[in-house]
Amino acid sequence: PNPTRDQFTVAYSVQEEPIGISIFNATGQQLIQLSLEEAEQTGQWQYNGEQLPAGLYYIQWQAKKEVELLKLVVE
Repeated sequence: PNPTRDQFTVAYSVQEEPIGISIFNATGQQLIQLSLEEAEQTGQWQYNGEQLPAGLYYIQWQAKKEVELLKLVVE
């Protein structure tokens, strides 16, 4: 759910792998960077955001030629 207070799940659908996932704060600072090397093309990614202070964040998905940016609000 958005806004969230702790754990959140994001569904994704990409054409190619590997999938890169990054979380940025509102000032553009990259806080988290992951790579899902053998991910399904369609799936879900769960993250426990309890350590993220309240604020606005951006989740970026990247798979070769595809890039998607999502907003996340943490209360």
